[in-house]
Amino acid sequence: LYPELSIEWFAWNRQWAREIFSFSLFATLITFSTTLILYSDSLVIGVYLPAAEITLFSIAASLTDYARNLIRGISTTMTPKASATELTGAAAIATMTVRATRFATLLLLPIGVTFWLRGAAFIGLWMGPHYAAASGAVLRILTLAMVFYAASQVLGASLLGLSRHKWLVPVFIAEAVINLALSILLVQRMGLVGIAWGTTVPNLVTSVVVFPWLARRLMGVPLRTYYFESWLRPLVAMAPFAAGTLLVERYWQAGNLASYFVGVLLVMPLAAAGAWAVALNPDERQMVVALARRGFGAGRAAAESAP
Repeated sequence: LYPELSIEWFAWNRQWAREIFSFSLFATLITFSTTLILYSDSLVIGVYLPAAEITLFSIAASLTDYARNLIRGISTTMTPKASATELTGAAAIATMTVRATRFATLLLLPIGVTFWLRGAAFIGLWMGPHYAAASGAVLRILTLAMVFYAASQVLGASLLGLSRHKWLVPVFIAEAVINLALSILLVQRMGLVGIAWGTTVPNLVTSVVVFPWLARRLMGVPLRTYYFESWLRPLVAMAPFAAGTLLVERYWQAGNLASYFVGVLLVMPLAAAGAWAVALNPDERQMVVALARRGFGAGRAAAESAP
């Protein structure tokens, strides 16, 4: 297919080989550490608690993992985008990354608020009433880490695109070790909830303390800017949605999953309104309007061309 291509075993560049393998080594260590963070809890439960407790924990953990998958849609695009933007300067990368962290947190917060306030009710309808209390308590704790982790995941993807991810290796290894040690310590005192705190506490420290420091050191993002854009603006924007969700939980007694999601949909306009008023900049509002008009125009054209 490509006769001009030839393979020569001794015509290789030592510098390129070092760059490729060092990049891959650090990325592999990060993947190993994050896998240990996410899945070591089941091993701890199996050792110190009855095996049935694994199911109670996995119900909550799987929900937060599904939510994180939404953020991966943003973070995975940040890696090549950061690489492509590197030539335009550090300021452009910092601006792009901070904006993406705000969007990621904004996307995850409605799910986090729903998990925190109505997660136990959902688990009761989904898996059965006997799972609601235990799995709901674990879900509420894990949600704290999930919400703050959104911005960190985007920042980590940007550092990967800049080939500066070696800074993340000791962070994730330390978090994995502390997570395991803290879970073993707390499970003997607090049971299933202790394992949830053993996972959440080191993750919060990493997200709230370490990653903002890395953003300042490696990208020049001021701490005030990082905290304000990544968390404060989205949190304020979701306050009306949180209030509406609390009212729904108090006065909307869902009897099945369909009724539950109707209650969620009823308060979603509050999330959109808060995001529009607080979390989006004027240029971002214009972008949303342009996208809406484009989508409406495409839908109208398709309807008119249909037989």
